[in-house]
This record gives sequence, structure tokens and C-alpha cells, in this order.
Amino acid sequence: MKLIQRTENLYELSMGMIKAFLIDNGRDLVLIDTGIKGKAEAILRAIDKAALDSSRLKHILITHLHSDHTGSLHDLKEKTSALVYAHNLEANAIEEGKILRDCVPAPSLMSQISVPLILKMNKDKRIMGTTVDVRLSDGDFLAIGGGIRVVFSPGHTIGHVSFLLQKEQNILITGDAAWGGKKPGYPLLFEDLNLGIQTLKMLGNMNISMALFSHGKGIPKEASPQFRERFSRFQQ
Repeated sequence: MKLIQRTENLYELSMGMIKAFLIDNGRDLVLIDTGIKGKAEAILRAIDKAALDSSRLKHILITHLHSDHTGSLHDLKEKTSALVYAHNLEANAIEEGKILRDCVPAPSLMSQISVPLILKMNKDKRIMGTTVDVRLSDGDFLAIGGGIRVVFSPGHTIGHVSFLLQKEQNILITGDAAWGGKKPGYPLLFEDLNLGIQTLKMLGNMNISMALFSHGKGIPKEASPQFRERFSRFQQ
């Protein structure tokens, strides 16, 4: 597992097709998402290898319930006793170990092919549930990690949130509200396509400097105009 420093206080944990993010503000460590099942030990080792001291991991923020974001949550909470944060609309599902709800493909050929298979294979699967200690709402300010603003970004799931790192000059950790690449793109699937499109337009109207995605390459600067260019004309 690679731990890549993106700014003075922000690190990216690369786990192949999925990324988590770590914030070090000099006291406690804040982890955003946990990757797939079985990554807890590797995450803690990567933190220690970077001389950041995994015993300082006190907060775990979850963007949404899907298992590539929550798969190692239970084990990490067991090992660290970190507080777990998730939106109120996702919290019950996370506590029950649900990893997928009914959804529709994004408007792309890859999604049209893959999402029916994903639903067939995963809809009824469960993982070990984890208690959500802090239930989030849109606009909540978290006095951790130098200050984090909760951005309600539904569509991919009904309770999806992104996190705006205000000390880091308005860096947005998008989760799966969008996917990265040369330009911001659709996530693979939506629980509510209409809401998802509105979220993508909303991100274009925010003051986002850098956007970092759970899937795909980040946008290092002037992210908001790129969201506007990509999504403002989309009619749904």
C-alpha cells in the first residue's frame, strides 16, 4: 500500500482501484474511508512506516456505505477505538453491515454492462456492522483535521457526503460523488440519478481548489470550473 503526500497535512492511501485519505494536523489523525475488507493492518502499517504513528488515529470519516469504502471499517475501529462519522441517511445501513442498495447505471456503456452484474453479486451481501458514533448532516463543521466541512452530495447513494478541508485551501475529498481522470466523470452507479446530476452541478458552483477522488486521478487546481464545464449543460 502506498501513502502519497499530497499537501503538507494530507496523504493519499492508494489501494489499487480505491483510495482512502489521511489528514495529519499535528495531533490526531483523521482517516477518510477504509478501503475493501482486509486492509486494516496494511493501513496502520503504512501510517507507521511514514512515521505518522497509527496510535494517533482517532477519527474515521465515511463517505458512504459501499464495501470498497467501509470494508475495513470494523477492523480499524476494533484496533484503534476511533470515532466513526457518517451521514444520518447512511448510518443505519453501516451499522447493519449493508454494502449495496438498489441502484441504476450511470450514463456510460461500462456502467450499463457492469452494474447489473454488481447488483446480482452483491445486493444481499453483508459485512460486519460498525457503530456510527457521529451522525452527520449537510454543512456540519468538524473541528478535527484542521477543520472539515460536511458537503451533502447525494445521488451515488442517498446519504453520500464529501468533505471540504478548509485549512487545506478548500480541497474537496469527493468520495464517489464523481470519479477522476482528465476531467471529472460520473461514478459507476447511482441510487438516484437525478440527485446525482444535481450534486455534480452543485460541485461546479462551489469554491473548490483541488478535488481528490476515491477512484481516478485528482484535479490539482481550479477544480470547480472543470465540474462546471463537464456538467452544467446536462439536462436530466
